Amino acid sequence: MQRQTTWKNISALFLSLLILLTLVPFAQAACGGSNCSLIRGSQSGVTNKGRFVFDISHRYILQEDKQRGSSGTSEVLVPKVDFEARELELDHHREIRTVNQLTQFDASYGITDKLTATLNVPFRNDRYHEHDDEVTPGNPAGEFNKVDGTEGFGDITLLLKYALLQTLKHQFVLGAGIKFATGEYKLLDNEGGINEPTLMPGTGSYDAILSGLYIFSVIPNRLDVFASVAHRFTT
Repeated sequence: MQRQTTWKNISALFLSLLILLTLVPFAQAACGGSNCSLIRGSQSGVTNKGRFVFDISHRYILQEDKQRGSSGTSEVLVPKVDFEARELELDHHREIRTVNQLTQFDASYGITDKLTATLNVPFRNDRYHEHDDEVTPGNPAGEFNKVDGTEGFGDITLLLKYALLQTLKHQFVLGAGIKFATGEYKLLDNEGGINEPTLMPGTGSYDAILSGLYIFSVIPNRLDVFASVAHRFTT
């Protein structure tokens, strides 16, 4: 399934950002470039010593564009993970639509001017899911199902971020952290078996995270260009 965002949602996002940016007091340069930029979010970089920063965000992702590689297709058949039998049932069901909604709270605290601790708390992970179940050659239409979506608390992440380079124009932040197995990962489907892993609010694993963020201030406190990379080592 391919993530699809409508032009209406994009327009609403940019309008919201423009409204928010007009409210930012640009003269307050002490807030640091990473916190002035509302596009990235304050959890991306470091903050000043002794300062708390709180964010709350809501993400809406609609998955309904069926793809085979880079081309569209009329149907997507995916396997089922049978945890009890420890096997995959190939072409088990036909994907129709999934709506992912995530509401997350982020808290950052400046331990020093270069070291920041950030806590990410995805307290509402809602996944509405539609598919045709039990698709077989004898029953190609399958059985429509829309009750196997899940909702719950996700996996908390704790990160430490250190500014290796911090000047008026440049900032490079290196991060390391742990993702905790706080979310449900064995919720049952309508048949009483463990549901699809991709629909679970949590993953059930403790993971290590490494990240890097580079920020270039084209116009300090007004216009930034940034690049970021992150990798999660699953267990």
